Amino acid sequence: MSKNNFANGFPVEHAPPANTDIFTIAARQYVTNTVHISGGHYATPYIVSTPNTEYILDGDISADGTAITIKASYVVINLNGHTITYNNVSAGNGIESGDYNFHDIAVTYGQIIQGAAMSTGATYGIGNNPVQFKTYIVQNAQVAGIYAKYGGQDVAGFQLGGDNHVVEYNTLEDVFGYGIVTDRHSGISSIHMWGGYANIRNNTIVNARQRGIEVGSNSNVYNNTIGIRSICTNSAGVEALEGYIKIYGNTITGRGEHPIGIIAGNSIVGAAHDIEVYNNIIDTQVTGAGLEYNGPSYPGPTTWIQADKAVGVRSTPGVINLSVHDNTITVHGDFNFQGVWSVDGSPVTMGAGARGLMLGLRYNGQSMKVYNNTVTALDKDGTGYVAGIAIDANIDNNTWYNYQPPAADFSPDLVVTGNTVTSNIYNVALGDDYGPSSGHPLILQNTFIKSGSYSTYATYGSGISGYYEGTARIIANSYQGGAAENSLDMHFENVSNNVPGSGGSYRNKSLIFGRFMLGTVKDASNSLVANTRIRTFNASGAAQTDATTDTNGSAQFMVYDYELGNAGGTTGKTTPTTVAYRPHTIDLYDLTTGRNIFTTAADASPVAWDSMTSRGTFILSGTGGSLTISN
Repeated sequence: MSKNNFANGFPVEHAPPANTDIFTIAARQYVTNTVHISGGHYATPYIVSTPNTEYILDGDISADGTAITIKASYVVINLNGHTITYNNVSAGNGIESGDYNFHDIAVTYGQIIQGAAMSTGATYGIGNNPVQFKTYIVQNAQVAGIYAKYGGQDVAGFQLGGDNHVVEYNTLEDVFGYGIVTDRHSGISSIHMWGGYANIRNNTIVNARQRGIEVGSNSNVYNNTIGIRSICTNSAGVEALEGYIKIYGNTITGRGEHPIGIIAGNSIVGAAHDIEVYNNIIDTQVTGAGLEYNGPSYPGPTTWIQADKAVGVRSTPGVINLSVHDNTITVHGDFNFQGVWSVDGSPVTMGAGARGLMLGLRYNGQSMKVYNNTVTALDKDGTGYVAGIAIDANIDNNTWYNYQPPAADFSPDLVVTGNTVTSNIYNVALGDDYGPSSGHPLILQNTFIKSGSYSTYATYGSGISGYYEGTARIIANSYQGGAAENSLDMHFENVSNNVPGSGGSYRNKSLIFGRFMLGTVKDASNSLVANTRIRTFNASGAAQTDATTDTNGSAQFMVYDYELGNAGGTTGKTTPTTVAYRPHTIDLYDLTTGRNIFTTAADASPVAWDSMTSRGTFILSGTGGSLTISN
């Protein structure tokens, strides 16, 4: 394709790409004919009905309702730098599909604007869309180089049903302003993919009222720039609710009532799986409040209200095999923010909190690993609630009341490791007003940094007075700037409002601290032994952790040193109960041969290796071999 500049007549910042060689229109390979469409006024839609044809717009179109209806396959709609203004008089879409079973359709190279009628959309924002292939789905569609502007009540942007779509190098601007979303559960998205196998890349989304991109299974969302100006709950830059999805390289900025960078997960068991979120840059802050939690009427400009909390990445619906890594996340809180009432833009005084990573697993079989992220969560003056990491929907065995002793209550499938988290309130919140942190998720080898000197700071806290369960295993983390392992605000005095305070064996608040160690196993002939289980036992003889050696005879294993908790759920435990797990013993079991190598219970000095707190080595010897331990 030739290089042309189509900025003339467009807002410069929203012009289609000047260099159209940056994308290729796939449907052109099937084109054998060219048809020109005259500009002007269209009382009824122009019908595209000839396959294997590129339709080229020769002038701007002003349409009473729908501008163009497609009823053929192998079609390219080339706006040729011109503008379609649709929905000027009656309901209609800018460009739509007009029947079933069409495929290989492209829309490119111009501007599509919702007109003066600004008609209202239906559920999920369907209707009066700039591009709508949902009522009659198509396959293999491409939308590229389009500037779309829309603003009707409950109107979404691109509604694309079917599979194998490419949406690239578009700018979508939602100009609805202040108001309401009729059904925020259905959602209004700038780009809504109803099928799978899509690539959504290099788009710019301006002022999405709720969701930027909602994506289906087997899809990639990357290199997009997304701006959220939220007017309702759960306004996400990208929302992924199905399987085999990669979300990477996006820049997401969220403001308004409830901005969230990325939502990964679905509360329907098994629906969301194999999602990877990485290398995104996310910045969110609550700057508005609305009817859902602060209604039914405007509180006035000076009455303080509790607003929602901004989020960087949220996985609380639960996911099977979620990976969140190498993202840069910044969230802001302000307990006395002068914001706006998102219904009409009036001023409002509110408390605005924030969570950098909002994590949880709801069902057995779900899993996630969150690693190598850089998270900054800062409150304006130390009076509000912000948490770099909030584990607040980790629901053991799908209940909030089935508490078990730690040995039976571990949730090995939520791992938070290698992250760098800076906060002036909480680096980690284990439960807050959204829900519990049950199951002792693993907090391993992170770096926690204290910012500022507010008295409300704690490295580990149980947010919002700590009435939900708060548990974790806290292993081998490092601390800077005043952060510390013993910097706690866990509210041990409180028990869950879901649990009778009448005793029992559960740990309503339970922090288990320990170390991460490296063990190398050799047999009696001094040869490295692979596939050997290293099992640790605590002082009472209870099995604690397992690890298996690799082909080099090495394995990393955890040692739990002590637990702080309010066992039994009794109130008034401002000072938590301490349970010591030292000294430990270790059993080595050869999984290949099915035999014990040795147990260190007979070793002359088990306490020496058990007390290592700095780098070094210690060798345990038994009749069957040896274990070299490095801290």
